[in-house]
Amino acid sequence: MPEAIPSKSGSRGTARGVAETLRFLRALVARPSQVGAILPSGQALARLITSGVEPGVGVIELGPGTGVFTRALLARGVRERDLTLIESDPLFGRALRGA
Repeated sequence: MPEAIPSKSGSRGTARGVAETLRFLRALVARPSQVGAILPSGQALARLITSGVEPGVGVIELGPGTGVFTRALLARGVRERDLTLIESDPLFGRALRGA
């Protein structure tokens, strides 16, 4: 599943960043009890939180949402085959798969 997520990070001002924010807000409004935040996480937070993850380890990401943490893990050198993404929201799931 992670191969659909671009490994290059863009800023919130990019078209992808705007699309991700809108996707996040739609999911939050539609299913507020299933979305784990009130705002989407940014790249700086994702880099900070993933900074202790070393390449070569398996990572299970529960609720990858817009994929910001997934992209940060890939940028750190974690291989796609070492990532397991578990997403219950169909809107986020389709976006993560690139559908």
